[in-house]
Amino acid sequence: MLNGIRVLDCTRIVAGPYCTLLLASMGAEVIRVERPGGEIDWEIGAQILEGKENLCHPLYLSCNKKGITLDLRMEKGQKLFAELVKKSDVVVQNYSYGGAKKLKLTYDDLQKINPSIIVAALSGFGQTGPYHERNCWDPNAQAMSGMMSLGGFPGNPPTRNPLPIIDFSTGVYGALGIMYALRYRDQTGEGQLIDVALFDVATHFTGIVAMEQKKAKQRRTQVGNSTYWALADAFEAKDGWVFISLTTNPIWQRFCKLIGEESLLSDRRYSDDYHRFINRESIIPLIEQWIAQRTTKEVLDMAEENHIPCSPINDIQTAMSDPQVRAREMLVDIDYGGDLGTVPVPGVVTKLSKTPGKLNKPCPLPGQDNQEIYSKLLRLDSRDLENLSNEGII
Repeated sequence: MLNGIRVLDCTRIVAGPYCTLLLASMGAEVIRVERPGGEIDWEIGAQILEGKENLCHPLYLSCNKKGITLDLRMEKGQKLFAELVKKSDVVVQNYSYGGAKKLKLTYDDLQKINPSIIVAALSGFGQTGPYHERNCWDPNAQAMSGMMSLGGFPGNPPTRNPLPIIDFSTGVYGALGIMYALRYRDQTGEGQLIDVALFDVATHFTGIVAMEQKKAKQRRTQVGNSTYWALADAFEAKDGWVFISLTTNPIWQRFCKLIGEESLLSDRRYSDDYHRFINRESIIPLIEQWIAQRTTKEVLDMAEENHIPCSPINDIQTAMSDPQVRAREMLVDIDYGGDLGTVPVPGVVTKLSKTPGKLNKPCPLPGQDNQEIYSKLLRLDSRDLENLSNEGII
């Protein structure tokens, strides 16, 4: 789908690499530009092999990419990068505002080199506003946006989601912005800046609660595993836990008939989702008692028969062995050879019927494709590359 689109990936950690991974999975030529020796994300993540570097981040987030090394702090490195920009469609960077200016990775810098270039700048607070020069990571965005104030059980400390959901979401918005910009360039021939901030993404998610607080005068607080606006929660069965969602009147009606509590249907306290939510403390004991008398399989089977959304609460190992995960190819085995062998990485989420994406290439080691990229695109010979390596440029 994106064959013929060349992306210079000047990113590290999660949000930026995930953004470019989405493009690479759809056929774009993504060239990861790392400092000589490799970026910091080679040191972040779980250890896969004892005594080796932490490899989890690049193993997944750099699949399908090519890899070069280039020191953008040096003038000669910036000149080489400028030559690559002339032959590329997109640059993605996730440096701080000040860092991008020092490395000459801003849109103002790059559009002078290539007027049709598209530059995606992923950062903590964006390119404008009073905080635009500050650093911000996923947990900071969760904290500042109010998200953590909603997490956890009543009376407990504010709780963040342990997964970097804001990082991944920022990557998605970055990739979506690039697609918008490519479409605009198809129509006009002009490039543009894409400005995506972690804090913007987080406040976008919590904005619906802010809207409700301002207009409905309701201040949301911690509700544990429950949800706002409807009756849903986690319940313990004989041999495990399930999560059941009783959202909408038809589902509520089917559930009441299933558990033999049809009298609840005429009780005004439970007349709709909102009232079932605010009066949930009087309903939950009935649900707890009914589920506690059954195994998880019994609860799941009965819920499925009655078209009631109910799921087991799995650990990660159980979740990843679910046949639905394999059927949807949401774990893809990539052969890294050597001591690593086959590594399961998350698959492509967006399923296109005519132009499906795929992940089938291992992540490159730092500088693995220097010879190909510099020789093919910039016409440098082996002596040039040797000199640049000796100078610490690549």
